Amino acid sequence: YSTSYLTVSRSTARDLSEFLARHDIVRPVHVTPLAQAALPRALPSAAEPPGRSPHTNAARLTMSDPGVASQRTRALLSHPYVLCVGTLEIRKNVWKIAHVWERLRSVEGLALPKLVFAGKRGWMIDDFEHMIAATGHLSGWIEIIEDASDEELAALYTHSLFTITASFYEGWGLPIGESLAYGKTAVVSNTSSMPEVGGNLVTYCDPYSIDSIFEACRRLIEDEAHRAALEAHPDVRGRKPVV
Repeated sequence: YSTSYLTVSRSTARDLSEFLARHDIVRPVHVTPLAQAALPRALPSAAEPPGRSPHTNAARLTMSDPGVASQRTRALLSHPYVLCVGTLEIRKNVWKIAHVWERLRSVEGLALPKLVFAGKRGWMIDDFEHMIAATGHLSGWIEIIEDASDEELAALYTHSLFTITASFYEGWGLPIGESLAYGKTAVVSNTSSMPEVGGNLVTYCDPYSIDSIFEACRRLIEDEAHRAALEAHPDVRGRKPVV
């Protein structure tokens, strides 16, 4: 009974149009990309210069800020880490991401950051759960925060080395946009809608290949100049999504 459709990405529009075509339904499909911005509590105050946020400068965060008030967040800030935001489910590719960290541990001379998953446990992740249990959270190199508050999540984004969204599929990919809004580049899957969000501001990987995810993560860990160049791009923080 719909007369037209709105989708959040060109990728979703293609999927919907193919579905409609298979059922001989002719309807217009319009793309309205999601906005990408910092979390609500991290929006600029009246005292902030335009385009800046209290959470975009790590040096300005103090231990009295709500996001770093919790003991678990303060503990994470004692060691560099890479952040993966989203429900822990099969679509998010968490098992492969964890195995990439297992491989990175064996790279001689690599200053390995921790891997922090921020999201509740979801479905079909038995292999991931078994690995986490059997390895003691990869001997402490993997941390899981299931119920981060907005303040904690803002602090986690702000202090991360970079973020990773290596999902098999996304309708849009909010964590990618949020990461960029905090001035952080990311390792991002080259599938579905995600290149629409990441543009030329991130490093891409094939989510079906552990080798590809490994190489993308290793480059951002080792090549500080490349990471800084991506984050210094004028489109980072507040850029308009591709339409």
